[in-house]
Amino acid sequence: MSLKSVGLAAKSIGYVTWAFDGVIKLASKVGKRGYEIVSNKPKYSVEILVGDRHIELKDDITAKQVNDILKTMNTVDSISIVVRKYRV
Repeated sequence: MSLKSVGLAAKSIGYVTWAFDGVIKLASKVGKRGYEIVSNKPKYSVEILVGDRHIELKDDITAKQVNDILKTMNTVDSISIVVRKYRV
């Protein structure tokens, strides 16, 4: 085998793995979106306040993400959050 044919084979293998990776990423995104639509989980809107200052507003988040925000509240003082049911 010449060096040129080995290089072409390696390049071809690289393109095949790149395409396979793209297909897997697309399938996972489509699967996740489909699951979210079918599962019909409640969504929330969270407003994060530090003292009297409005810091961030997060819309369309799940209960797990709200729990993650609540866990991080232990590390920073004087944080308040307002949780509302999200309406599209």
